[in-house]
Amino acid sequence: MKKALLLSLFVLVFIGCSNDYPTYSIPPKKTFVKEEKKEPTLTSKAISKDDHRYDERYRNFNYNRLGYSNNQGGYYGYYDRDGYFYNNQYYNYNDRYRYEDRYNRRGLFDREREYNRGYIDNQWNRNHRNRGYITQPIPARVYHPREGVIEYGDISYQNSPENIKNRIDNRGY
Repeated sequence: MKKALLLSLFVLVFIGCSNDYPTYSIPPKKTFVKEEKKEPTLTSKAISKDDHRYDERYRNFNYNRLGYSNNQGGYYGYYDRDGYFYNNQYYNYNDRYRYEDRYNRRGLFDREREYNRGYIDNQWNRNHRNRGYITQPIPARVYHPREGVIEYGDISYQNSPENIKNRIDNRGY
């Protein structure tokens, strides 16, 4: 009985595998993927030709990971053991502004600290002084409620000019 059952099973498998049923291949669908607009990053924003990021010495610096802005809106760019950039002005380290603090984002380089260092008249700043960074005020950062500060001055985040502009830009009206 077992032999008959095994023989019939073998015959069924043999018949199933040896038939000439056509095999169809499904052609690939022609699809279109809309290319998304990229969010501007620190390195992809429109950068003026006299910005330090155009200089060959600073090109390989990872600005997205190592560059950052403090809570007042000032941007800390490239840094090494000799000096650093703050809002496209070059500064050397001294006793107060130290490399270790810039590397670890602490002390006078902390996000919460306001940057109050005076202008240093060195070769790089002299060559790029025409951008007017000395007289330009640093825009005040409007805090989001998730960051713990709900109001900036008399303006709430919801009614701040920055947020209203973002809402208008995103809605299109």
